[in-house]
Amino acid sequence: GIWLPEMPLPAGFRPGVEVEITGRAESGVFGPIIRGQTVRVLGAGTMPAALPVNYEELLATRLNSQRVELTGVIRSQRFNPEAGLSWLALELASGGGRVTLNVTHEIAAHPELVGSRVRVSGVCLHSPNPGTQQVLLPTLNVHELEDIAILSQGATRPFDLPVVPMNQLLSQASRSESDRLV
Repeated sequence: GIWLPEMPLPAGFRPGVEVEITGRAESGVFGPIIRGQTVRVLGAGTMPAALPVNYEELLATRLNSQRVELTGVIRSQRFNPEAGLSWLALELASGGGRVTLNVTHEIAAHPELVGSRVRVSGVCLHSPNPGTQQVLLPTLNVHELEDIAILSQGATRPFDLPVVPMNQLLSQASRSESDRLV
C-alpha cells in the first residue's frame, strides 16, 4: 500500500470505492507516499483480501500500509473524546504481544467486546520514534466494527467465573483457557 496523508475526500468515498488520485509522489519513512491534490470517485470496487498474519509477522515493516487480518483477545478499550481520542481504541492481545486497534469510524464505547476472542481486518501502520527513528510497535487502523468478527464472546460478568488457585494457572487444564482473564 501507499500512504496518503490526510486530504479532503469527495462525497460517496468509503472503503471499497475505486478512486483516482492526482498528486505528488514523495519519499516516506517506509516507502513512497502521495501528497494528493484531487480525488475522483470512479465507482464500486473491491477491497483487497486481508493477509492473515500473527503478531511476530506484524512487527515487520514490510507490512506497513498493508491490509492484514489478526486474531486475538480484546483486553481493554479507550474512548475519550474530551481528551482528543475521537474514535474507539481497543487493545488486542495476540501471540506474544499487544496491538492497538484504532476503530476510526466508531464514536462509542463497546465494553461487551472486552474479553472476546476476535478476528480483525485492518491496515497495519508503523510509526517511527521521532527522537531515535526506531520503529514503534505497529497499530491497526480498522474502519468500523463490522471489520471485527467475534469468534467467542468474553464473559459478561468476569468476577462470577470460578476462582483458579495461583499454583494451577500454568497447569495443562488452564492452558486450554488461555484467553481467560486471571
